Amino acid sequence: MRRRTWALLIVGLAALGLYGLNASWLAPAPHGRPSLVAQRGLHQIYNSQPVGPSDCTAQRILPPTHRLIDNTLPSMAAAIAAGADVVELDVRRTADNAFVVFHDEGLDCRTQGHGLVSAHTVADLQTLDVGYGYTADGGRSFPLRGAGVGGMPTLAQTLAAFPRQRFLIQFKDGGPATADALAAYLAQAKITDWSRLTFFGGPVTLRRLQALHPGVRVMDQRAAAKCAVRYFALGWSGVTPKACRGIITIVSLDQSWLAWGWPNRYLARMRAAGSDVLVIGAVDNPKSGAFRRVNTPAQLERLPAGFDGMIWTDRIDLVGPAARKRWP
Repeated sequence: MRRRTWALLIVGLAALGLYGLNASWLAPAPHGRPSLVAQRGLHQIYNSQPVGPSDCTAQRILPPTHRLIDNTLPSMAAAIAAGADVVELDVRRTADNAFVVFHDEGLDCRTQGHGLVSAHTVADLQTLDVGYGYTADGGRSFPLRGAGVGGMPTLAQTLAAFPRQRFLIQFKDGGPATADALAAYLAQAKITDWSRLTFFGGPVTLRRLQALHPGVRVMDQRAAAKCAVRYFALGWSGVTPKACRGIITIVSLDQSWLAWGWPNRYLARMRAAGSDVLVIGAVDNPKSGAFRRVNTPAQLERLPAGFDGMIWTDRIDLVGPAARKRWP
């Protein structure tokens, strides 16, 4: 009986210590406001059915409420006006070693063009209508045709159009050669200020870019996943794993309970480790990496009043105004 009492006492003290180490309310509350990351600007909304890697999302849009098209200058301007601190965009390498802002590998889904983006020059690509293939009724009508003629900007044109805006730039082509080409392209375009640019994509591409430009800001989803696993294993002890230092960590609201000390304690630990925190909505498939972003004002209520991380959204039109009210 005495042994059992001692065992219960030890377990209770251990639980109390674990709680004390990770209690959010015992940590300093953050004092700031979040940065909103607008996915591809203000764009058309797709239906909620799962999207496969070969699916043409332009054929999956809901009935349009506006004529803006993702990855175009008007969509970026609208996102910034709605409150975006960072605009996410996709870049593809062209036949003449430039980089255009476009999502797909091929042209047939969204445009009237054919073949791969990489087989065409910028001059060819900028004659296309990037709204040509969008339909909400299975191809009976194409409400955005004509709205995107000449609407595929180069990366250099985009950076020049928004000279003070921060961007999250996704490499849609991978490999060290892509990093080499991008660095040469930006140098030729006389883009010297990389401080407002964050890059993400394959780890090989990112490592090569970091070798070319030490200190360049990157978001490596594999590194973030590694951090999440190791933090779950060790974070309960108050230790911040080396894998979580100096990176952008990713926390989904539906799995935030896995982040020891969430929100205040976790945020303080990542800040001390020199890492930024990016919040998404939910993880749909951990193996494939499929996830949903923060797309409703109600989700913002799950974040602390002084949250100073980043919020990634597909609905800057909804989340932007709500965030302005929550974080004036």
